[in-house]
Amino acid sequence: MMLTIILGVIIYSVVPWDNLWERVIQRIILLPVVIGVSFEVLKGTNAVREVPGLKYLGYPGLWLQLLTTKEPKDDQVEVSIASFNRMRELDAAIEARGYSEASVSGGILDPAKG
Repeated sequence: MMLTIILGVIIYSVVPWDNLWERVIQRIILLPVVIGVSFEVLKGTNAVREVPGLKYLGYPGLWLQLLTTKEPKDDQVEVSIASFNRMRELDAAIEARGYSEASVSGGILDPAKG
């Protein structure tokens, strides 16, 4: 992700723009380019991982990955299990009563209404 941000800044800074709408449209159009270049650079950093000087190119992404991928805490696991069990209860109630999907949405069995 960090690599994509850095490459996005570089690619977007090369393209001139005159007004806000032109800038927004250019960013939307260039989004696949940024993602594609990021993917190819990431593949390249993985290919040269064994080269002593170039192995450091992938470190910023790994550091960001350390920040964003942590083991969940016990209370987070409890919440996810409780919400999963509630979803299973609602699915069982829908199947038992023979409701169609159209009659469930916004009705008494709507998960958003609890």
